[in-house]
Amino acid sequence: MAPPAGETSPPGPPPPGPELGGRMKTLIEASHLSLHYGRKAALQDLTFSIPAGRVVGLLGHNGAGKTTLMKTLVGLKQPTGQLRVLGLDPHATAPGC
Repeated sequence: MAPPAGETSPPGPPPPGPELGGRMKTLIEASHLSLHYGRKAALQDLTFSIPAGRVVGLLGHNGAGKTTLMKTLVGLKQPTGQLRVLGLDPHATAPGC
């Protein structure tokens, strides 16, 4: 509902998306991620970055590592390499760590 004439509404929340100094920053940055289940490599030397505001899809065959990557991004799997989500290491703040 709009406020009566002459009145202003309170400021709303800031627009979504991380910003740093007025510039968009990287949402996800992965460098040399690897994760093995025994001798089987689920992720092998995976390096990528996704800027904030970008829409991406994750496609692959069965067993290609899609679920492992998603579990890694939310902190449920601990890979080797470096990972930052919104500038933070999800494994440093993941439940149970």
